[in-house]
Amino acid sequence: MALGDPLQVMALTRLSNPTVSLAVMGIIKAVANFLESPVIVMLHVSTALAPRSESRRALWRFMLLLSAILTLFFLALWLPTAYSWLFREVFAAPPEVAQAGRVPFLIMVVWPALIAWRRYFQGQLIDGGSGHTLGLASAGRILTVVAVLACGLILHGQGPIVAASALVGGILVEALLITLFARQKGEPRSSEEDTSHLPVSIAGVARFYAPLALSMVLVWGGRAALVGLIGRSTGGTLALASWMAGWGIVLPIANATRMVQQITISAWKAAGTARLMGYALVAGSLCSLCLAILGWTNLGHSLLGLFWGGDKELGALALAVVQLGLLIPCQVAAQNVLQGVYVAQQRPWRIQWATMAGTLSLLITAWLLSHRMPGASAAAVAMLVGLALEIAVLAWGLSRATR
Repeated sequence: MALGDPLQVMALTRLSNPTVSLAVMGIIKAVANFLESPVIVMLHVSTALAPRSESRRALWRFMLLLSAILTLFFLALWLPTAYSWLFREVFAAPPEVAQAGRVPFLIMVVWPALIAWRRYFQGQLIDGGSGHTLGLASAGRILTVVAVLACGLILHGQGPIVAASALVGGILVEALLITLFARQKGEPRSSEEDTSHLPVSIAGVARFYAPLALSMVLVWGGRAALVGLIGRSTGGTLALASWMAGWGIVLPIANATRMVQQITISAWKAAGTARLMGYALVAGSLCSLCLAILGWTNLGHSLLGLFWGGDKELGALALAVVQLGLLIPCQVAAQNVLQGVYVAQQRPWRIQWATMAGTLSLLITAWLLSHRMPGASAAAVAMLVGLALEIAVLAWGLSRATR
């Protein structure tokens, strides 16, 4: 899965108007991720509620309702007045960027619903010990992305349309495969442990779900606002494009550590926080090593050059993001273990304070630095600061609880 975003950047830099295309997709993905944010925790909740059949069925109904609401809201943002306000006012995009985004924005309307569908069944597979099938589904996703991008390159398609089609096509194939594997596995067995505390109605699921979802809304709302700050920084469109190119390398590699949260939710009682944190930091360190090779070695620079094409100015700004993001995989790994412990302890509201602190420090840091250094570099530093503060607040809360 980590190859998806770099391959997308690689394709965009080889089609016409790469800077505009990268800026367009940076904005569209910020919006899509923000609207996806309420369903990101569908995986965590599905894993937590899988032991009880009534809870699984209630979560299924809740997932369908939430998906419909998010899809309609996404579609409303595509209407001319809302779309113009979003691109021109919120993200400070120039006219050519706003115009190029119309069709790919519409293609991405189904993104939140597809993510919710996929994550619902992923949680059941993880709880049932069939996590290996997730890798097979991810392989189907990346093959689809490669196929769509290759067709776009051969046919000289419009970059943003090609990229959006690859994203949606890939996630659709992955969701179908995940559903197939879950159906083949059959209905999960009910747990022998006491599950009476788990919700069995849509309202009960919503109460369990809300604090976790709110934390993700804050995170991705903050990151969408960060893109708006980048658009207003020195460089404008180039800053957006270089952030898309650089962060498109850092984030997928860092996200390779996020599955430790599901492992933590399922295994925290048996393994303990310290052991899980050690495992997560090993995973994070390996991912950071990948970024170190890419950002600080000649071999890495050659590989990145293949992805970013021949635009030296864009490449230099994007390289700075990769270099500054060296520690982010370790931070993401630690963050997800600590969040997983809170979920396993049925204390999801505790995550809110840490998320709010991290998001606020992210935006303040980006705002302070955005006119003192390249916008993409300012955003990378802000991410480091925001994640560090969030981890500190999460760890402080656990230390107080164990006294």
